[in-house]
Amino acid sequence: MQSNEYLRTSEHEDAVQSLEFVAEQVFMLEHDLYRWKWVIAALHNAAQGFMVLALCNGNDLPVRTKENAVDWLKAYHLNSPTPEAKLDNFLNLYRKCKRDQYFNYLGSKPFQATPRHNSSFNDLNCFRNDFTHFTPKGWSLRLEGLPEMVLDVLDLVHYFLAETTAILWYDQDLRTRARWAQRRIRRQMTNLSVFYKNERNRSAP
Repeated sequence: MQSNEYLRTSEHEDAVQSLEFVAEQVFMLEHDLYRWKWVIAALHNAAQGFMVLALCNGNDLPVRTKENAVDWLKAYHLNSPTPEAKLDNFLNLYRKCKRDQYFNYLGSKPFQATPRHNSSFNDLNCFRNDFTHFTPKGWSLRLEGLPEMVLDVLDLVHYFLAETTAILWYDQDLRTRARWAQRRIRRQMTNLSVFYKNERNRSAP
């Protein structure tokens, strides 16, 4: 039984819970298109969480901003109080996940991204920022293409779940839950991709 006094989480729990929330939301899209906002927001959080897990294997310096990491090392060597961690931004974390220098131990490999992956991660970050920092405006977001964006981002999640040892899983149940969640999302996004394309073809002159 969990205590009712505290909400307890960790970097592993947060990444998996975010992915599971995406899985819950995608099945509501047929009845409520506004759920795309929460799919985008939660997927951004989940992808960021998995990138942090992949980069941070007992050492959180790779996930900090460059300035924060340098300041921490200086303070450590001077035996001074170390600064509070400042997480690097989403796209910088993504860039790091593609670099060999951050995956130099046995069985770990960087994510092999295509130009399409790069475009999808940029789109996800832009859409998430627009929703999170919503300014007074009218905004129309084309649905066709969104399922493909989600599938591209899921490629990174799947990669770090199943194709490399970059993430140390202390709780295999969390890893199993993440695998189930990403499979459910992938299945629903594949179906929606076909549906949106058919809708476009039906409305074409």
